[in-house]
Amino acid sequence: KEAIKLLSEDKFEEAYKVFPAYPDAYVHHCLSSASMKDINKQIEILEKGMGVCKDNIRIKDQFAKCLFQWDENTQTTYPYYGNNIKRSEKMFLEMAESKPGGEAAFYYLGLINAKYKQDYAQAVKYLKKVVEVNPTKWGEMWNFICQFIREYDDKN
Repeated sequence: KEAIKLLSEDKFEEAYKVFPAYPDAYVHHCLSSASMKDINKQIEILEKGMGVCKDNIRIKDQFAKCLFQWDENTQTTYPYYGNNIKRSEKMFLEMAESKPGGEAAFYYLGLINAKYKQDYAQAVKYLKKVVEVNPTKWGEMWNFICQFIREYDDKN
């Protein structure tokens, strides 16, 4: 109860000192406005959380999303399949394999395969898995699939 109270007051470090295996404290700390400005701070927080909460899906999911969002692209390297993207892809693959039905993992794997690897066939397979898990995503995923097919056709 004390850790929840501290978390609600944005006292993240105090919350996980009271209850070290409290995954939400690490995730919320990572998403705080102060932490959102620095990928290294986010990585530090989430690595600490993963060390305490072994293989926690919420922490791993947030970690993979942070790495995906903080890719190493610049105007001259876009789309660069760099270390952050590779690391996030590895985490998403682990989540997809360990938690079948992981909608977010399949979604991001689809984006990574299309945007960074230009493997549109694999991207489509992952996005179809999103629809299998959550049929309400049918329209959104098929919009992406059509976009990827157009990009493939334009390149070939």
